[in-house]
Amino acid sequence: MAMKQLDEALDDFDRAAELDREASVLTDRAAVKEMMNLSVEALEDYEAACALEPDDVQVLLECAHAYVRAVKDEKARAKFKRALELAPDDLEVLMSYGDCLAGMRRHAEAHELIWRAHELQPDNSIPLLLLSQMQVGLAHYEEAMMNLNAALELKAEPEVRAMVFYYRGRCLIGVNKPDEALVNFSEALKLDPPNRSYLFERGQAYKALGKEAEAEADLKASRWEDEIAALAKRSQKWYTKDGKEREL
Repeated sequence: MAMKQLDEALDDFDRAAELDREASVLTDRAAVKEMMNLSVEALEDYEAACALEPDDVQVLLECAHAYVRAVKDEKARAKFKRALELAPDDLEVLMSYGDCLAGMRRHAEAHELIWRAHELQPDNSIPLLLLSQMQVGLAHYEEAMMNLNAALELKAEPEVRAMVFYYRGRCLIGVNKPDEALVNFSEALKLDPPNRSYLFERGQAYKALGKEAEAEADLKASRWEDEIAALAKRSQKWYTKDGKEREL
């Protein structure tokens, strides 16, 4: 969304908040502020929404995710904890809270929550994927691969299956099997072709196998230089607060 459109949206939400200070208006306005890199102001709106609806799980989750994006983990944890108290069997709460705890290196607590999500919905591959991500980060490759293999047996969106193959590749790199890792990174790229992380890891696998040309191609494609150069050639516009345009 262009800056001018964001300014207009923010003005609309400001007027709406003056007329009817509802939690949904505040969270929508907060989302716009985040897109404008107004993180402090956005968090103030999320907190105000929580004050209006302290027992609304969705509002608490939106606020918690905003704190995660702002790298304020303890604040996020407090919101997730309250959401869990209100909805102990909510899959999104369990997975989001577990993922937050994993990022804080509170691995035992994270495992308990994510495993509970898996038990509540065993045909959902996301909890298994989240467990695997944490296990790969801890270099517990055997456990991670077991969960990833189980996740592959379940139906999932292409992007999710791509992540499963990606983490399988990471496990195989961890146990020094770059040839098998290469196959998994390639499968991930078939399902999610533009992903730069997958390209980078496949490039590293090619490099480990001594395939320098293929490695160079993937590693080059995983970088942003070409895209940045193309953008630099375009005429760019910046929208000022009063809506006027100026050429850069």
